[in-house]
Amino acid sequence: AARQAGDIPDALLLLEHPPVYTKGRRTEKADLPMGDDWYRAQGIEVVDTSRGGRVTYHGPGQLVGYPIMRIGDVIAYVRTLERAVIAALAEEGIHATVREGLTGIWTNDRKIGSIGVHVSRGVTMHGLAVNVDCDLQPFEWIVPCGIDG
Repeated sequence: AARQAGDIPDALLLLEHPPVYTKGRRTEKADLPMGDDWYRAQGIEVVDTSRGGRVTYHGPGQLVGYPIMRIGDVIAYVRTLERAVIAALAEEGIHATVREGLTGIWTNDRKIGSIGVHVSRGVTMHGLAVNVDCDLQPFEWIVPCGIDG
């Protein structure tokens, strides 16, 4: 609300979450085939969010960024986030790309970065996640971002 009112400048929050599955607005029941209680028994919280997309995992070893900023064009903003992650990975010697028709960042045919945003009154919420050095097992227990395999 403070950013929407212009009371604070744009900000970027960078953090690492404890294990959690976040459900985007388009998440389907089949995206979490074991059921929420099973995931919680594994020590992974399951949380509904207002962001776009479907379910994804956040946890230790993953860099999560939440830009809070005023934007105009949502699609252009998402593509800018993709390019920024690709550029940052390139600086670390990692070649990454986008895939036609999908949102996110891939390297060696594996998804390394996800983007899920929500815009309210022109201000962004939610953001991006990049797998840096995380346990990938929790991704195998779901249909991440609605993408099988």
